Formats: sequence, structure tokens, C-alpha cells
Amino acid sequence: MAERRWPAHHNDGRVAAFHPATASLESDGLVIDAQGGARLALWPYSEIRLLGGAAGEARLRLGRVDSAERLTILSPDALAQLEPRCAKFHHSVAGRPEWRLIALWASAAVATLVILFWLGVPFLARHSSQFMSPRLEAELGNRAVETIIKLTTAGNKEGAPTECDAPAGLAALATLATPLTQRLTLRNPPRIRVVNSPTINALALPGGQILLFKGLLDFAEGPNEIAGVLAHELGHLALDHPTTLMIERGAAAFVIGLIAGDVFGVSVMGGIAATTLNATYGREAEDAADHRGSELMAAAGLDQRPMSDFFTRLVTKQLDGDIPIAFLRSHPPSEERAKLFRSVPAGGRSALDAAQWQALRGICG
Repeated sequence: MAERRWPAHHNDGRVAAFHPATASLESDGLVIDAQGGARLALWPYSEIRLLGGAAGEARLRLGRVDSAERLTILSPDALAQLEPRCAKFHHSVAGRPEWRLIALWASAAVATLVILFWLGVPFLARHSSQFMSPRLEAELGNRAVETIIKLTTAGNKEGAPTECDAPAGLAALATLATPLTQRLTLRNPPRIRVVNSPTINALALPGGQILLFKGLLDFAEGPNEIAGVLAHELGHLALDHPTTLMIERGAAAFVIGLIAGDVFGVSVMGGIAATTLNATYGREAEDAADHRGSELMAAAGLDQRPMSDFFTRLVTKQLDGDIPIAFLRSHPPSEERAKLFRSVPAGGRSALDAAQWQALRGICG
């Protein structure tokens, strides 16, 4: 017999969506049931790992060893009942040592660069987001943001601000973002910043960081296009893509930094940030972020149809040579992506009213 039943959100690891569920304790493991009562999974206690949450917190994020499945239990008393049953509760979800031990392992491979590059780096990148602490991930994101802002605003006029922070614009951005961000559970709270650069781009970075560039605000024709881009970037954060990509693309510098004890050195962060600006996610990751973003917009009651026009306009203007390739390189639009947003049900509200939209577009003054 189950001792206790808690409300939860379950992700099966095959698609991006989380679904309402219940979790209960039984003698052989943690039982996960759909809202209708159908059993979704049984996690043996020996396979359960803690991803986030502490005593007294309202949410407990769990993973299953060597699996992409995730479970968020929405109860503050779950930790006290689960922890005694799970012998390896605080071990890595990948079933391997924590990052400090991996760093020691990597140091032994320095003498053989081929082994380091072809074996050690891919392993570290693939599992980084699962064992990196929220504090370390936040620091990585902060340092990367500082470097990227410097790189992308280097050509600004002397004395021009690097970030845009007009009060009315920030208020409008908060109004647009809140219905999307409040539906996510992330290791670090989202922080959205507008960079004073003409680049048509947006980036999700570790630690919940998202950068929107002024060029993107100038290019967009309505608030729901910005909401769609933001929802897509939030989808990347929810799926842990930015940390994995950043370490993978800047792997050599990052691993050397780990070995040297200076993960956030100037040379390390400069190399990582530069490669991140021009990096691309794989097709599977982009599709997953698209669908997660679409779910966020639908849950917020926002009209998604403008995103179809947004992608179509991007391709057309790029072919005409009217826009730089930055956004297209990091977020490759396609007819399939436009079709995704044409296929959603019609209707939904505008993310901002006309006055708020103008305030957002004027956030850089």
C-alpha cells in the first residue's frame, strides 16, 4: 500500500513536455501515475537521484539514473520521506562520480590530447548539466554574459550603454515574460536582458540567462513575435541545452580551466563566449525547444500565429540580403518551423497592448 500520494509533473524523457501526475511510495519504489490513474513508471529507490530542492522547499526535482526521465514533486514533505529510502539519492543522475572527480580524471588525460579531445570532452559536455550545481551554473552564465555583451557592443559609440534599461521598457518586458517564466521550474530563476546591439539575435545561456538584442526588437513586427522567441529560449533552458552546448563548444578551454582550478579565467571565458555566439543546436534540440516554447505560449493564452510570419519574413529578408545571418545561423528557420506555428489553434491574446509594445521597442532610448 502507498504511504503517501503527492501531486507531480512527469517528463518521460522522449518529448519536451511535462504532464500532471501523482507520485507515491511503495515497498519496491516510487510509483508515478497519470492523473487518470494509469501507471506511468515505477522508479526503484536505488535509481532515484536528487536534482534540486531542499528541506522545506515546495518543489523537489528528481531524475532516474542513466535515464532522461524527470519528475518534479510539488510537496515540501517529499524530501524527508524519500531520502532515507534512496541509498544513492545525492549521487550523479548519470551514475558516475560528481564533477570534481571527473575533473581529476580529466587531468590524467592531459598527457594524451587525442584521448582528452575525443573521449573526455564529449563525456563532460554530455553530462555537465546533470551534475553542475546551480551556483556554479549561475556563475558560468554571469561570466559568459559579461563577455558576450562586451563582444557584441564593441562597435557602439563611445559612452553608449551596453544594456537597455528604460523603466517603461523593462516594465513591458516583465509583463511579456512573466506568463511564460512562471510556468517553468529551473535551477536558477530566469533573467532576461536587452543588449544594445543591432544584431538580430537572442541567446539562452547557463544559469537562466537570456539575452535579447535590440536588432531583434527592431525587426519584430509585434509583441507575440518577441514572446515566441523568448518562449523558444526558455524551452532551451528547461531542457538544459545552453550549459551542455557551452561546455561542448568551449570544451578544451573549459577542461583546461577545470584542471588549472580557474574555470572562469579571462582566456577560458573569452573562447567559450566567442564560440557560443556562432554555435548552433542540433535539429533535435531546436525541435524540442520549438515545441516546449509553443506549449508555454499556449499555456499563457498567447496567439502563436505571428511566429509563422516571423520565420517566413526572416528567410525572405535573408535571401534578399536585407539582414545579417546571426539569428539564422543560431536559430535556423525553415518551412517546417513556420508550419508548426500555422498548425496551432487560432486565437489567443496579444502579449502586450500597443503602448506597452512601443515601450518595449523603445527600451534602448
